[in-house]
Amino acid sequence: MKEYDIVAIGGGPAGLTIGLYGARYGLDTLVIEKQIVGGAMAISPLIENYPGMEPITGTDLTERFKKQALYFGANIKDLTGVTTLDPKEKIMELSNGEKIKAKTIILGLLSKTLNK
Repeated sequence: MKEYDIVAIGGGPAGLTIGLYGARYGLDTLVIEKQIVGGAMAISPLIENYPGMEPITGTDLTERFKKQALYFGANIKDLTGVTTLDPKEKIMELSNGEKIKAKTIILGLLSKTLNK
């Protein structure tokens, strides 16, 4: 069973930022996204209010987030969700059957996702 320092559940802007900063500081970091990396940002036709950026498509901004996280060494598992989570033991089972352990788990997802 692979153990990570940080696992971010959710690969939207928050999860990708967790991946970027975790990996940048030398921590073995995994971002898990069950649907589309980038979340709602990825499907936005135009983002005009992101600080320091000219207007950009959500797809392009997502690719920048993802590229930067990968550059620093983050791992990203897309189209893979967490099916079970033991918060006490910090062990997760993924939809592909893989089990992973984390020292720290951060939920970087929308609360409505928890109801599904």
